[in-house]
Amino acid sequence: MKIGMMNHPGSSLAEEIQFASNLGFDFLDLTLEPPEASLDRLNAEDVRHLMVQNNLELVGHTAWYLPLDSPFESIRKSAVDIVLDQLNFFKKIGTTHVSIHMGFSYPHKFFKYTVKYSLWEKTIETLLKKANDLEITLMLENTLNTADHHRVMNDLFKQFPELAFHLDIGHANLNTQVNLTPYFLQKYKNRLCHVHLSDNFGGNRDLHLPICSGSIPYANIISQLKKSGYDGSITLEIFSSERQYLRLSREILRCMWTAER
Repeated sequence: MKIGMMNHPGSSLAEEIQFASNLGFDFLDLTLEPPEASLDRLNAEDVRHLMVQNNLELVGHTAWYLPLDSPFESIRKSAVDIVLDQLNFFKKIGTTHVSIHMGFSYPHKFFKYTVKYSLWEKTIETLLKKANDLEITLMLENTLNTADHHRVMNDLFKQFPELAFHLDIGHANLNTQVNLTPYFLQKYKNRLCHVHLSDNFGGNRDLHLPICSGSIPYANIISQLKKSGYDGSITLEIFSSERQYLRLSREILRCMWTAER
């Protein structure tokens, strides 16, 4: 298992890289999004140098709010073009795995399932072709929990065998009576390439709290994750004002992982 942290998009990326290194993380989960980590503010050579200098590996992340499935074709294409540019950047800095998010960017209750799926199908087809050309693994991250979210994700995985799964355990706790991590592990553990951890209290608020400070039963969740055979990269996606909670969450995670034999 390797443990990383995500850069805060409102902070200087150079400072975030240094902070991750100072805390001894294994990697940085680099989210390329405004205001401080957008492509127009970054130089690939400089970022790669900083990562090597600070002995950090990389995982790539894109903004969750990009309308990759917009029913307005010009908007959808613009969002896809942003990710295509980001894939080029990620390749230049040595990233091999990049996440996009399974969401609906419009009031999807007004649309037939076939329309919703076709929008995602076109997007994934375009992004996978680029990712494959760059030898980057494209990962689809779970977001909200509705029947159609799950159905689209399931059908995309059936259609695109190269598409990998990124499990966000915080998202698996939203708009559901129980955390859905067991469901996702059962469905997609053979496609699982990356995990995000944070805490919340359910409902529709993705709070990104330190682990074990919300309602997610993390001792049980970590046990199930480890028993599934997963032993890869785990990002602490925590944005508390007191950033030492990142260090504390990492120690809690390590203790839980070690205890589960």
